Amino acid sequence: MEKHLPGSGISWPQLFFAAVCREWRGDGTRLSVFKFPETHPVARVNQLCVSTIEPRKRIDSLLAAYARLPREILATYPLVLAGGSGWQSESLHAAIDAARSAGWLRYLGFVDEADVPAIHAGAHLFVYPSIYEGFGLPVAEAMASGVPVVTSNRSALPEVAAGAARPADPDDLDALCVAIEASISDSVWPHHAIAKGLQIARQYNWDECLEQTLLIYNAAATQTNHR
Repeated sequence: MEKHLPGSGISWPQLFFAAVCREWRGDGTRLSVFKFPETHPVARVNQLCVSTIEPRKRIDSLLAAYARLPREILATYPLVLAGGSGWQSESLHAAIDAARSAGWLRYLGFVDEADVPAIHAGAHLFVYPSIYEGFGLPVAEAMASGVPVVTSNRSALPEVAAGAARPADPDDLDALCVAIEASISDSVWPHHAIAKGLQIARQYNWDECLEQTLLIYNAAATQTNHR
């Protein structure tokens, strides 16, 4: 059932319109590749997740699902995880350390916002299995960077991706693993995902954000005046 702003008739999805900053190219042009620290060398082709390290982001599910991938994929496509620590992250950092020891994870920790677009330049796939998002800006940013996306089928994420991403249940490790492996192995889907992702991401700009916000305020004011 669609939820509405109390007394307005305006649906909640209309209220959560965000904009992708201009630093994110919307034409598929890749930015210069981020220079990873010497202590964390990664191949140019990698799988990426940019997320705060906390339970709702389901980093534990991502690591567990990724560990189930075939060895040749783990060797060829390392997972790069970037993000600072959030609440209740102690056990997650233990899992991160284990994955780093296994050799297929590169954890960058907190990365300055100015460097995040460049990190996407080396990504082959963006994976974001969060179960709760106010909007899901990381998915929009990845699509604006011309990177195909696997994301959660929960919260606002399916709406933000608008059919451009491959959805998966973040609490079903087999399903998440299959979605990741299929996205890496499929030579056709990424091209469609990139094209559609760029198309969707272009809608998330500040001009459109302002227009939508004004429409919402005008609709609310009109309905209030008619009461």
